[in-house]
Amino acid sequence: MENDSGSCCAECISDSPFVEPLPEWIEFLDASQNRPHRDKQILCKLVMLDAVPVVTKSVSIDFDSQTFTRYFMSNMYVGGNNPSTFSNKVQLLQLYSEFDNQRQCPGLPDLKYRQVGAMKTGSFSDGTWRSKKCLYLEDNKEACRSCNYFRKTLNQRIRREALRAKKMKNNSKKVSKENYCYLSPTEIKLKLKRQRQQMFLQKQKISRQRLKLQVFFLCDANIFITGKDDRADDRTIMAKAKVKNKKSMRYEENWLLECLTLRIKSSKVYDHLSRSGILPFPHPNTLRSLLGGMSSGFRFNKQALEAIRKILRGKSQAQKLGILCFYELSIKEDLTFNTSTFQFERFVNLGSSIDEATKKLANHGLVFMFRLLLDSWVQPISVFASCNAASGEDLNRLLLKAIVLLETYGARVLSVVCDVAQSNKSLWKKLGVT
Repeated sequence: MENDSGSCCAECISDSPFVEPLPEWIEFLDASQNRPHRDKQILCKLVMLDAVPVVTKSVSIDFDSQTFTRYFMSNMYVGGNNPSTFSNKVQLLQLYSEFDNQRQCPGLPDLKYRQVGAMKTGSFSDGTWRSKKCLYLEDNKEACRSCNYFRKTLNQRIRREALRAKKMKNNSKKVSKENYCYLSPTEIKLKLKRQRQQMFLQKQKISRQRLKLQVFFLCDANIFITGKDDRADDRTIMAKAKVKNKKSMRYEENWLLECLTLRIKSSKVYDHLSRSGILPFPHPNTLRSLLGGMSSGFRFNKQALEAIRKILRGKSQAQKLGILCFYELSIKEDLTFNTSTFQFERFVNLGSSIDEATKKLANHGLVFMFRLLLDSWVQPISVFASCNAASGEDLNRLLLKAIVLLETYGARVLSVVCDVAQSNKSLWKKLGVT
């Protein structure tokens, strides 16, 4: 019996080796309706998708090597034992029937998975998630083994996103550093970008508010400092408020003069207004450098005398009466180098017309000042340097020259005021004062 059955199977294969196509299957033939290969047969299954025929399954039967190769969606099927071997037509038909009955893996079409973002281990297409290792064909009605494992990954992702949303909802403040672990790198970059934009907008808002505050105090502060409403000072304040680099600010002459006057009147007030930023005052070093650029020396100051003439012009004789004061004070004996004139200073100098400068260092200073009787201002007119107290003869010459110069420039010297130093007493004797 066994020999008879074996001989029958062999006869079946040898008599009709080719397989009849099942429903929805067609055989691949050439243009002359012949098989391309004599010992091979290719069968394809067609499915209509949106009125377009699509080849979903295909098999290649090699009768020479007796192998049965399966293909799914134009790719070799990776599941099961593929390719398979057969020894008779019965086994071939069984393999063909089993492959036809295998259904496509449905994937993960649940609606809750559609809101999940991109995943490295899966792909999303046509509203369905599939694992990248999906077999696509399964004997059961559920998803394949790879898709079921990928389902766990999706559920973990959904739980993490739900936990992050819950924490964001409970915390009304900004996300703390601990919550950054729930953010993806892309979300962290976007969050940092938004924070930088908010900081930039806040800085602009603060700058605008500071500018409005400075403009608000502009008129009152300017009148309080300068005693007049000068639009040039207003322009300086506005320019200082808008400048980005404080060192590149250029001040107007009137504003520098007012700042220098305030600095002389009260250095504490000047420092307070400068530090608080209420008014755009230049740094004290700037004022010192400006003063250092002015010509100075131990002599009678012609600029001061010209200022006295300008003030007294047009006034009555009574308004021109004033007092000439001179005072001698001790100074530190020190040698200094003037970087503007490239000369050494602090030597004895009582005026070039009286005595040439000696090589001795000065330790006393002599100052002459003029003050009107009917006004409140005081104007120094000369400064000299001496070694020890000036002699009575030098004081006599300097005092007479000061009176002559003041009378020449329009002032009237009514009296001379000094202390009772020994050198001043010798001056009195020379002038006949008892």
